[in-house]
Amino acid sequence: MHVEKSTEQLRTRLETAKKLAALAGEKAMSYFRSDTLSVDTKENGTPVSIADRAAERLIREGLAETYPDEGIIGEEEGMSADLQRVWIIDPIDGTESFIRGAPLFGTLIAYEEEGEVELGVANLPAINETIFAAKGMGAWWIGPGMARPIEAKVSETKSLSEAMLSYTSYSYFEKAEKTDALIRMLAATRDSRGWSDCYGHVLAATGRIDIALDPVMEIWDCAPFRRILEEAGGLYSTFSGSKSIRDGSSISSNPHLMEAVLKIINE
Repeated sequence: MHVEKSTEQLRTRLETAKKLAALAGEKAMSYFRSDTLSVDTKENGTPVSIADRAAERLIREGLAETYPDEGIIGEEEGMSADLQRVWIIDPIDGTESFIRGAPLFGTLIAYEEEGEVELGVANLPAINETIFAAKGMGAWWIGPGMARPIEAKVSETKSLSEAMLSYTSYSYFEKAEKTDALIRMLAATRDSRGWSDCYGHVLAATGRIDIALDPVMEIWDCAPFRRILEEAGGLYSTFSGSKSIRDGSSISSNPHLMEAVLKIINE
């Protein structure tokens, strides 16, 4: 009975996250490519728009109403409480894409309990794609033309020489002092593209590419993808080889390639 109750509670949380991610995506789209979009620069030099703030406020209000005793960590408003049960949100992952009118941005929501990510949702409203997962329930993906979600699975590529690599920005590798690692990865893989931010990790989780690398990540950038990748049969790792969502980097890949990726990055 305890297992059944726990599973049902997790399923309810997942539905809440999916609903709020969709609503936040709608809010973001109301500003996308709009003359009403205003943009500021944060203290760290990154952009933030009125849409980021409005979407995060919508999610926070929805979570506070449903789970008032649980913590929230968000990109724009920080941490509401340091608790064992916490929601981690990025209202618009890929703000740089968003403010430039490029559609590869998404709303990310994860739920963490006692240090373990239990569920993750990534909703990309401009391209009408959503991927979601919860512990023990698999990963599911729905996109344009799909009547219902299908199971998300990572690729079966077994060799780096046949792998497609995606990364967000060369400047991030410069910031992390990992440009040599990127050059080695580019030489080792078959091809690469700049499918950036959350979309690269969505592509990895759905088997459309083989590896997504990001050397600079905040907790809200990567929180959903550890659960999503693992439920999709893949692996999530930091550049140092841990599974932490707090170590500031991330790799999404299939299980055949991760060991080789980590070896090349850390040569």
